[in-house]
Amino acid sequence: MSGLAKSLSEIKGRTNNPDVCPIQRIMITLDEEDRAALRTVLKSTASTRSIHTALRAAGHSISREMLSMHRKNLCLCTREEEVI
Repeated sequence: MSGLAKSLSEIKGRTNNPDVCPIQRIMITLDEEDRAALRTVLKSTASTRSIHTALRAAGHSISREMLSMHRKNLCLCTREEEVI
């Protein structure tokens, strides 16, 4: 194993599925009312900052950058059939 591979393999961190959009991970934890509200606000003209703040305040871990990517259809959801 090369020095870099060894160093990288020793890094501890979360092992989220890299093939699932962070918004989708949040969506599956929500009840239908919250899920519908999130879908609606993501498609609105609301600022990404305000959506990010609300999600973080509710205990959801997501970066503002990932949220922005999702809203611009640049996330992993573009490869999936349907977002929950």
